[in-house]
Amino acid sequence: MLTTILILFIVAFLCYKTELTKIYFLMSNIFPYRTDALLVKLSLLMGQEVFYGALWGSVLVSPSIRLPASLFVVSHINRDLSGKQQKYMLGTDYKLTVSSLHPL
Repeated sequence: MLTTILILFIVAFLCYKTELTKIYFLMSNIFPYRTDALLVKLSLLMGQEVFYGALWGSVLVSPSIRLPASLFVVSHINRDLSGKQQKYMLGTDYKLTVSSLHPL
């Protein structure tokens, strides 16, 4: 239940962010930092593996947020850490992650 609510929140939030960036192009230099900070805080609060699982689930539900979600993930990859230390970014279900990234 909580994961479903988190997926819906992420979909709504990233769709809203995408529309705001289109409408308020001049603010696009400021808005992503707030969005990023909020999503990072949410991931720490919910647990990173659960959050990223919900992020990939939201991409599967709404393909229009694939780009902002992917950019969020790519911007948080730490090159100093190994892949094993960052496997939480794949979420809780690897098949879900792969299917959400593969275009239909």
